Amino acid sequence: EIQATLSKVMRNIIETTKMFVRWMDGACIDCTLGEISPKPTDDSDSHIPTFFNDISQNSQVMKLQTMVYQGIQKTFFYVNKYLESWNRFSSLWRLDKQMFIEKLATKNLTWLEYDKRFEEYTKLIRGIDNYPQEKDIDFVCVDCNPLLAEIQKETRVWITGEGKQLSEIIKHRLF
Repeated sequence: EIQATLSKVMRNIIETTKMFVRWMDGACIDCTLGEISPKPTDDSDSHIPTFFNDISQNSQVMKLQTMVYQGIQKTFFYVNKYLESWNRFSSLWRLDKQMFIEKLATKNLTWLEYDKRFEEYTKLIRGIDNYPQEKDIDFVCVDCNPLLAEIQKETRVWITGEGKQLSEIIKHRLF
């Protein structure tokens, strides 16, 4: 969406030159079609001469426009690549927690195995603080704070869910 908006802005920059009416040679008076040479080939007599055609067809402007488009595409390629790097945490959201925890209970894990899982979750929560809170990619600043907070929150939900399941297993074994 941002990439499309930036591309639209680029097109609009060139389009705004339609508002700059040509002046008569040596005067600050707007030209009419009859006063410019050579005359435009289109049959529109109501057309007001502007700098749009000159600017939009200028090879240097076209080259700069292409460079900007390519720069935007390159930047968003790297932004998407960076965002994809966070997919390794997607299982925190994608898995059905309740079903996964119930399946985990059927495996009859030992208390030490649960403890190892809790250690991994705790390590993840603490390790998230080491990730950069913002990432600058060319002209884009990616704010990671909401994602980092959500990863920690979801990890705590997993700890709570598995902890409750472990508690139920222990109660069941004791009684």
